Amino acid sequence: MGSEHRRQLVASLVVLLAMTSCATTPGGKAKDAGDPYAAYVWPPPPDEAKIRLVQIITGRADVEGGDSALQKTLIGASPATPFDKLVKPHGVAYDRQGRLLVTDSGSRALLRFDREGGRFDVLGTTGSDPLQVPLGLGVGPDGAFFVADAGLRKVAAFDADGERVGTIGSPGDFVNPTDVAVSPDGSRLFVADSKDHTIKIVDRKTGAIAEKFGGRGTGPGEFAWPTSLAFDPTGNLWIVDQLNCRLQVFD
Repeated sequence: MGSEHRRQLVASLVVLLAMTSCATTPGGKAKDAGDPYAAYVWPPPPDEAKIRLVQIITGRADVEGGDSALQKTLIGASPATPFDKLVKPHGVAYDRQGRLLVTDSGSRALLRFDREGGRFDVLGTTGSDPLQVPLGLGVGPDGAFFVADAGLRKVAAFDADGERVGTIGSPGDFVNPTDVAVSPDGSRLFVADSKDHTIKIVDRKTGAIAEKFGGRGTGPGEFAWPTSLAFDPTGNLWIVDQLNCRLQVFD
C-alpha cells in the first residue's frame, strides 16, 4: 500500500471514530441531536426507562441564555453578579407558578428560576434582615413560601410573588432551624430545629410557636439532629432523623 493510500485510510478512520464518539453517550446509546440528555435515563436499556435527565442548572445563564452556548457565555461574563452561579445550593421547591426556588447558603440568597419565562430573580438579600444561611424551604397552598435560616435563627416569609413579608422567630425561639414545611391546610409551619432536636409548630396568624415535640434520644418520637421534613399527599409528616439514621413519620 502506498503512503498516499495509508494517509487516506488513517484520515478515514479518524473521521469515523470522531463521528462515533460524538453520536453516543457514556451509556453507549445514540443521542437525539435536539436533546443532549436524551440517552441519560434510568434504568438503562433494555429495561423500560422510568426517569430521564431533562436539564442541568448551574446558574442564571441556564435559564436566561436559551439554547445558545454563546448567549450563555455572554451572560456569564457580563453583567457579572455574585448570584450568577450556584455556590452551595441546599433546598429546592416549586412555587405555584411552576418556578423553581433554590436556597443557596453560599451566596446567602433565595434564587428563583423561571424556566418557561426565561427569567432569573434573586430574593431575600436586601432589607433590614437579609438571609444569612438559607437552608430548607416550604411552599403553602396559598403560594406563600418560607425559608429556614440557620444564620438568622429565624424563618423568612415571602408572599406568592416573592416579596419579603416578614421574619418569624424571636430570640430563643430557634437554635438551628434547618427546614420548614407548611401544613396541608396552610395554617401552621413545622420547623426542624436540629440542634434543639425538636420540631416546632408555628401558628401562621400570630407567628408564635404554638407547640413542639421531640427531644434528644433514640426512642420513637425522639430525634438526633432532625434536618428535613415534608408532608406527603395523605397529610403525614415525614422527618429525616439524621444522626439516628432513620425517617420518622407522624400523622
